[in-house]
Amino acid sequence: MKSLSMLLILLLAVPCLADDPLFMWTAEKDGNTINLLGSIHAGQSSWYPLDDRIEQAFAQADTIACEINIADASMAMKISLLVMQEGMYPSGESLRDHIEPATWDTLQARVGSSPLAGMLDRMRPGLAAVTVMQGMMAEVGLDVSQGVDMHILTRAMEAEQPIVSLETPADQVAILFGPDAVIDAKLLEEALQDTPADMKAVLEDLLAAWSAGDPEAMDKVYRADWSDDDQMVEFHETLLVDRNRGMADGLVERRGNWFVVVGALHLCGDEGVPALLDEAGWKVKQVR
Repeated sequence: MKSLSMLLILLLAVPCLADDPLFMWTAEKDGNTINLLGSIHAGQSSWYPLDDRIEQAFAQADTIACEINIADASMAMKISLLVMQEGMYPSGESLRDHIEPATWDTLQARVGSSPLAGMLDRMRPGLAAVTVMQGMMAEVGLDVSQGVDMHILTRAMEAEQPIVSLETPADQVAILFGPDAVIDAKLLEEALQDTPADMKAVLEDLLAAWSAGDPEAMDKVYRADWSDDDQMVEFHETLLVDRNRGMADGLVERRGNWFVVVGALHLCGDEGVPALLDEAGWKVKQVR
């Protein structure tokens, strides 16, 4: 299945040509402005600089908002500690106790020389799945330090612009890791079915949708493999819909000029953040 590639790369966006519509929306109300830019959490240096329209919106913003300020070293450390706390089994319990021997052998082969390989046996399935995905992202040339959100947030910190996080590390960690994660084992199952070639194919489809400024096409690609899977539908509600509502609730009463960078799938469809702001009385339009 290719859906995991989309779920864990989470919500893709890259720079596009100057004459194309952008994967960015502007919301206005009572003299206040919110620019919403889609992001990917891993990218390439060749994507920068960003489109001039993005640069202009960023430069004019009073405040930058994001899911979590991953460019802040203290915040990144807090996330890492939470991942280790929630994503690892307690002493005396191991991943091999919870998966088939053949699955364990496949997992070891896939992780290979990853710096985390020595900790594999202590990982819960969700963290093991992310470790597999990180290896595949590197194979297709994606680097987390080159993500669009990281690029924006690093520049904002250098310019000493105010940055607001719309979520907490605990919010995100709880979705993927720990005993209460809604899809922990499923993530590992799908990660071992995906290959770098699968990921590359998904990325090409998503990039085509992004380049065309077409959120409907991106949403269709995202849903293609899992819409008939009840567990994946539940995960979608947690991963996107619930979080979209939380993000929109955190924005509707904001005043001033805001530049918001979140995963691109958060901006798609009737349940996306732009649609929710529209329902809340903001005038929303895609940037063209």
